[in-house]
Amino acid sequence: MVWPKVIRLVVDGQLEALAWEMLKDIEQFLSLTSLTPEEFLELYERVMEYACRIGYRRYSRSAKTNNWGAGRPHKRPLIDRLIMALMVLKGMKTQVVALSFRVKHDTVKAAFDEIIDILKNCIDTPKRVVARLLHQGANASLLEFMPGPDVALDAMVVGTTRPPRGPIGRAYYRRKKGNGLNLQAIVDTGGHVIDVSKSVPAAAHDIVLFRSHTRKALLRYFRHIFYDPGYTGVGEVPPARMEVAAKRRPNRKLDHYEIVRNEWIGGQRYVVERNNSFIKAYGYTRHRHWYESNKLDDAVQVICGLINFRTVRRKKKPLNWGHGNRESHSPAPNPEVVLEYYYKTTSCQTVFNAMASRDERLFQMY
Repeated sequence: MVWPKVIRLVVDGQLEALAWEMLKDIEQFLSLTSLTPEEFLELYERVMEYACRIGYRRYSRSAKTNNWGAGRPHKRPLIDRLIMALMVLKGMKTQVVALSFRVKHDTVKAAFDEIIDILKNCIDTPKRVVARLLHQGANASLLEFMPGPDVALDAMVVGTTRPPRGPIGRAYYRRKKGNGLNLQAIVDTGGHVIDVSKSVPAAAHDIVLFRSHTRKALLRYFRHIFYDPGYTGVGEVPPARMEVAAKRRPNRKLDHYEIVRNEWIGGQRYVVERNNSFIKAYGYTRHRHWYESNKLDDAVQVICGLINFRTVRRKKKPLNWGHGNRESHSPAPNPEVVLEYYYKTTSCQTVFNAMASRDERLFQMY
């Protein structure tokens, strides 16, 4: 993880927001928060608008009345608290974030809890997407994106810390070593996260997770549902059609139709595999304990909402990873044309030098 290099500034006796210094280094800020400066500023405007709507002030919640603006003053401004929460979601420990912003460990934890509650109401989390699609109907147009006609379904195991001892802890051990919690994600072909299930112990099979935590009414909105062979046996969900890749049977090879169909299903399912990698890229999921599944579920909702937030904007304006201003390379020349040109325009010594160069194609042509 890149260590944030920021300077504590004091202007007129007050601490200035460190966010403006961090936004100057685009690559470092992208690695710390997974957002570009433009995306972060747009997110900050939403957070600030919602915070003003609920009466958020320079003071935290009161310990007695639980009301905003009646507690102790915040150590950092709202924009810094938002960056703290994003850095913790990305995987940095709260102690490291506290040292970066020159605050106490408890200040970072309090900022994280408050910002998570605000973000759940500012972005399109899977919980809000499902509510709009199922219960509000026509208000689904209020979402930033419209789900596609096809979706992909897959389960993933998020690693956690040591499980409880005894027979209860066996439920948290997974097949691929280690222990963790099992989650199921539904992603449309455009890369938008439609729904994420609650976490269950990793030993639970994918079919059990599908039957107990999948909203069948939501799946009826889609035309095709792509899933891996681990879901074989779940049956059809009318009017949706369940598509699964064919397995090779003993002493028999796949025919041409099955191979082509498997390639088509794999080309549609890659979005959910990529989404799982995006969720695991937020290292906060690796720091949770087995008994803090509720906190993990809230964090995963916000993480999926941030993924939707990024996906919508990067479709309109793809992220430039530094190659936009680089000169495009011309295609490799044809060795036959090069040799013919050398023979017609230059001496034999030039042809010999060309063949003795490191261009293997010219050497092979000779």
